[in-house]
Amino acid sequence: MPTASAVVQVAQGLLRGNCSLPSSGVCFFGGVPFAAPPTGNLRWRAPRPPLPWEGERAATSLGPICPQAGAVGVQDESCLFLNVWSPPSCMNIAANGRGSATNGGCAVLLWIHGGGYVIGSGGDYDLASDASLAGDVIFVTTNYRLGALGGLLRDHNNTHMYIRCIYMTCTHSGLHLRFRG
Repeated sequence: MPTASAVVQVAQGLLRGNCSLPSSGVCFFGGVPFAAPPTGNLRWRAPRPPLPWEGERAATSLGPICPQAGAVGVQDESCLFLNVWSPPSCMNIAANGRGSATNGGCAVLLWIHGGGYVIGSGGDYDLASDASLAGDVIFVTTNYRLGALGGLLRDHNNTHMYIRCIYMTCTHSGLHLRFRG
C-alpha cells in the first residue's frame, strides 16, 4: 500500500511519520522520545524530559530496543521511545500533510509489553492492522529500561513502575494536545 508523509507538532519539535493511503489508512510515528537518553550521568537516574530538536525528526520506524539478552534487532541504552499508530481522523491531517492540534475525540490504547522487566519491546506487537480496523483509536506502544538499567535507579525506589508512569504522563499530555486523544 502506498504511503504519504504526515507532520505533527509535539512539544520538542516536528515529527514526520508515514500514513497509508487512501485517507482511511493508518498514520505511524515511531521512535518518538518520551525521555532524554538515559546514558552517561543519567544512566542510573530517573528519566528526564525529552530534549528538543531542530527541524523535522524522522519518525518512520521503531526506535532501538532496550539492551536485553537474546533479542534480535538494534539495541541501545537510548531506548525510551513511543510508537504511535493513529487514523488520520485523530490527527486532522490536511491536504498538505500537516497535523494540527485539536481537543479531544479519540480513545488512546496504551500497550506496555510484558517480559518480566528483562525482555521485550514496544515493537513486539504490530498494531497497524488493529489500528486500521478500530476506528477513532490511537494505539501507543513503548520501550522501557530493562534489567539492571531499569531496576537500579538511584533516585527512585520502584523504578520500573516509575518509568511506566513517565511514559503514561508523556503519552497523555502529548497525545491530548497533538493527536486529539
